[in-house]
Amino acid sequence: MHPDWLDRLQPGIEYLIQDPHPAVRVASLDACLATVGINKDLAVEWFCRACGDEPRVAASRTAIYMFNTAFHTHSALLSPIVRKMLKSRFEEVAQEGASEVAARWLFQGMFEQELEECKLGSVAHRKGLARVAVHFLGETEYFRQCQGLLSPLFDDVDAEVHAAASAAFRKAEVLDMPDMPSFCRSFINSNGCATMLVPNN
Repeated sequence: MHPDWLDRLQPGIEYLIQDPHPAVRVASLDACLATVGINKDLAVEWFCRACGDEPRVAASRTAIYMFNTAFHTHSALLSPIVRKMLKSRFEEVAQEGASEVAARWLFQGMFEQELEECKLGSVAHRKGLARVAVHFLGETEYFRQCQGLLSPLFDDVDAEVHAAASAAFRKAEVLDMPDMPSFCRSFINSNGCATMLVPNN
C-alpha cells in the first residue's frame, strides 16, 4: 500500500474488517498486512478487529504472516486470539492455534502452559504441535526443542498424530543434525512406527 493512500482507504478497510462473513474478513487481512510497514499499531488493531469473535479468520494463511510480523511487538493483543483458536470447535482452527502456540514458544518462549495443554489436548492440537516441530527440526537453533516435542508424539494413540510427527524424516537435511541416531531409534522403537508397519487386512 502506498503511504499517502492510507487515509483514503481507511474507511473502506474498516468496513471490510467488520463484515459479518468470515471470508470477507479473511480477504481484508491483506490490507492489514500491507499496512504494517506504514502504521504497525493500526495494522494490528485492524487485524484484532477482523479476528474478533471469529477465530476462523485467524487461522488463514495471511493471519500467519501477521502473527510472524507482529507477535514480538504486540503479543499482549495477539495472545488472546491464539487462545481463542485453541478452543475453537473447528478442528483446522484448533490445529492452527496449536501451531501458533508451538511457534511462539520456539521463537519467544511464550505459551508454556498452553503448550503443555496442547500436548494432552485434542488430536488437532497435537497435530498442530507436530507440524511446527517437523518444520523447524532441521534448524540447529530449534532442534532440541523440536526433538522434545516430537518424541512423545511418535507414541501417540492416534494414527494421524504419529503420522504427522513421522514426517520429520522426510527432510534429508535433518539427518545431519546432532543426536539423530538416537532420535531415529526413538522413532523406530515407538508404537507409532510399529503401527505403520502393520499391514492392513
